[in-house]
Amino acid sequence: MTTHSTGKWLALVAGSIATACALALLLQDAIRTGHWTIEHALIPGLMAVQIATGHLFTVALHQRRWLAAGGFLIVAGVATWCVLDTSVAKQGAVQAEATAKAEDVNGRRKALERSIADAEAMLMPCPEGSPKKHFGTRCSLREAMTAECATGKGTACTGKTASVTLYEAALKTHREELAGVGPAQAVGAKTENMATLLATISGRDKGRIRQVLEIGRPFQFALAFELAALACFGFAFGHGRKAGGNATEHQAAKDPEIEKSASISGNRHEQEDLHSAIDQETIAVLAGEEGPENEPPKPRGPRKSNGKSNVVAFPARHPVMQALDKAGGTVTSNRELAHIMGVSEGQSTKLVAEVAHLLTFRRVGKCLEISLKAVRVA
Repeated sequence: MTTHSTGKWLALVAGSIATACALALLLQDAIRTGHWTIEHALIPGLMAVQIATGHLFTVALHQRRWLAAGGFLIVAGVATWCVLDTSVAKQGAVQAEATAKAEDVNGRRKALERSIADAEAMLMPCPEGSPKKHFGTRCSLREAMTAECATGKGTACTGKTASVTLYEAALKTHREELAGVGPAQAVGAKTENMATLLATISGRDKGRIRQVLEIGRPFQFALAFELAALACFGFAFGHGRKAGGNATEHQAAKDPEIEKSASISGNRHEQEDLHSAIDQETIAVLAGEEGPENEPPKPRGPRKSNGKSNVVAFPARHPVMQALDKAGGTVTSNRELAHIMGVSEGQSTKLVAEVAHLLTFRRVGKCLEISLKAVRVA
């Protein structure tokens, strides 16, 4: 498998994962509660339309179909907005629900902790410096009960004993309820920590940074997954050039002589020389077509002289010339030449055709031997 194919498969897998994660965010309420609506059923279709139209926009743009490209762009934009709006709404609802739950837990814990503190203060000895009238009424209830009951059981002793029993039972109940509520829950801890970090780094106002983070938090996961899905599927199903494509175009951008050689088909006289140098039979052999076995080469008619010298100047940096130079001036087949240049056999055929007037061809069995016509470099 080539690197190009591996990259496409990797992009396809990554796009599928991003799409699945985005769908999990959009359908989390239905998955959690089991209550499905028509809106939930339409969300996968909406995402499919968004990804497809985003890809089709680039295809139509590449083909210069401007009206179709504009339509695809509008549909992709609207679909992206709908997906993001739905995701943000659901994320906002989940975040608000989590915040309300955390605040409720923290409020209950605070009330129970206050009740426990009051009961313990009532039963524990009074702090030093407390007024004497607080003895037995706001604190030191156990000591007051002991003092009343020391002289015998009476009305005051019975009352103090009942009060102590009541507070001890309440204290036990409050502690059990506090353990059942669970630990305190942080509200906006992630936003608070990130705001602190960014404020420390940038020196900006922490409160303003926290507000921006709270607004953007519902967007982050949905936006990341949406963009990842669009980019990955766009690459996986794209129609870009293959790696190692037209080497002549890259070389021509650097060398004007190669550009002149690549445009040789535009010149009528040179085109006649090209057809005389490489005919349809030669092109078929270069493309890998096999002729009848043991068939001798077809005789060629006398070639008209064009008055040019047999020693032909050629651009030294053309890929075919470089490959033939590496091979010692001759290759036994188009396949060998393509292997040396690092391109496909079809691309090699095109490159050979560009400089065919500078080469000689000789049929050897089923293959076509390709050699340099001259050794002088322009």
